Amino acid sequence: MLKTYLTNIHRPKRLSEIDWENNLTVVNRITISFSNLIDQIFKLLSALQTYLLIHFFEAKSERDDHKIMADLQTGDYDLNHGLQDHDEIDAKIEEIVSSGEKFTDEEFDIADDDNAGDEHARVPDQTDDFSFIGDGHEACDIAQGGLGDCWFLSALSSLAQDLPEDAPLRVKDIAVQRVLQPEFNNSEEAREAGIFKFKFFRLGEWIDVIIDDDLPTRKRARPSDTGEWWVPLVEKAYAKFSGSYEKIQGGNTCWALQELSGGITVELKNLSKGNAQQAAENAAARGISLFKVFYHIQNRALICTSNLGDGGNDVITNGLVHGHAYSLLRIDYVMKNDGETVKLVKIRNPWAQTEWTGEWSDHCPNWEEVSDEEKERIDFAVEDDGGFYMNFEDWIGEFEMFTICMLPRLDPDDEEVASDDEARARDRRVIGTFVPGESSPVDVQELQSSFNEPSMHVQAQLKVDPLYGKPTRFVWIQFLLDSKLKESRYIMFNLYEADDDTPEDQKLSKREIRSLKKVNPILPGGQDGYVIDYYRHNGFMFSLDAPKRYIIVGTTATPEASEEPCKFMIRTVGPQMELAHLE
Repeated sequence: MLKTYLTNIHRPKRLSEIDWENNLTVVNRITISFSNLIDQIFKLLSALQTYLLIHFFEAKSERDDHKIMADLQTGDYDLNHGLQDHDEIDAKIEEIVSSGEKFTDEEFDIADDDNAGDEHARVPDQTDDFSFIGDGHEACDIAQGGLGDCWFLSALSSLAQDLPEDAPLRVKDIAVQRVLQPEFNNSEEAREAGIFKFKFFRLGEWIDVIIDDDLPTRKRARPSDTGEWWVPLVEKAYAKFSGSYEKIQGGNTCWALQELSGGITVELKNLSKGNAQQAAENAAARGISLFKVFYHIQNRALICTSNLGDGGNDVITNGLVHGHAYSLLRIDYVMKNDGETVKLVKIRNPWAQTEWTGEWSDHCPNWEEVSDEEKERIDFAVEDDGGFYMNFEDWIGEFEMFTICMLPRLDPDDEEVASDDEARARDRRVIGTFVPGESSPVDVQELQSSFNEPSMHVQAQLKVDPLYGKPTRFVWIQFLLDSKLKESRYIMFNLYEADDDTPEDQKLSKREIRSLKKVNPILPGGQDGYVIDYYRHNGFMFSLDAPKRYIIVGTTATPEASEEPCKFMIRTVGPQMELAHLE
């Protein structure tokens, strides 16, 4: 009623459009009567009052007009969209195992042309020496075969790499056990029934994927040298999870790292020797050592790196394959016999062969200056297994893309692993569903023009308290969508610093959003201003003042017009923070 009434009021011009000169000429006319002057002033004041009244109600009406997402919710680790009934999966496995028959997966046609075609067979028909995991999983078990999924296998290598015995944080161990489910998959009943179970992370929950043991004979990863088949089996499960083997032919390590670990991934891309050196110098100017940053997080994060040189996998320069993904296995200081310390990184090619031939490669004379004890400490060996060392500067200079996945039970400023209960409480989430045309743009063209419209995005409020008394802290935030691998989708995700005048616990108007200071992420870099990015389980790392309140604004759209709803989750992991949706 109020809105209808206001639209019938004579609308004054904007302040900038009022003919002030014509109205104020009366002041300059000596002949004008004092009463006429007063009359003109009252008319102007009346117009100004009406103008302010109209715009007050416009702002209120704009906020009242917000379409509220019916399923908006705020919670912790246990909050999700309920994509799967896990009790139903467990019952299905029990039924298959107790039937005494070999399991055939009717949900995933291995003979489809997008999978193996005619080139497939059950594992017992491909080998007489079969085990799931025999002497323990490790990165060197992973060897890429006839499928172009180096991006997935390099991420798997990062997860499977053994931690040093003195590593205080065992989060990687927990993550890989969750994915591989070795207790069930190593059992005799699983082997006899030909059924295997794995878990992958999607939209905030762990999804069970069941497969049979009918594998491609050519288009798959190779078993380990000791007859372990866990790699080709988990590869098949990931192909089913993603839609087909063809779907995982080429991909992005962001997808694999996030879906294998449930962590928050950020991507540094388009690096070159020049800007990598500049980045190192900029960090040094702020008292930050890039090497120390990577060294500090290596046991609490997964790191993959890619060489994006032209020409594809057929081009190899200094032993590095162009257009290829590698896993980072280790970062360490190595002591030479003369007491000098060098900074080295250990990289692995998922081909399990073809290695770096530059400085500190397997056959480099530099190793003659390192004692046998030091070589043993860092697990150095001259083997054609795809693993190799190189110095830190060469690594930064030779690779153009780095993907860092912070594991979910950790905060980058926190020194301790949280308990299970505390870890669940730290994982703060907002979920809902975008409906194109109602609560999100219908396509990327509309996204460009309407991303700040409150009816076209979700808003959340983030309250950040100090950690260890520091006035600033790193905060990781993730924007997840119900979008599968190679489904094209774009996002707009922005963070604003609230001020004293910013309303609390309610969705802001377009005008209120525009009045706030936008905060750009540290990672990924180059996101100054407003950026439309393609979706890839996008994560962001911010350096935020504390205590402080922030407003998150996120939305998504497809390249072409679509009416298909899209579930989403905004997620942050860490202590001393509160996240809540606004409506």
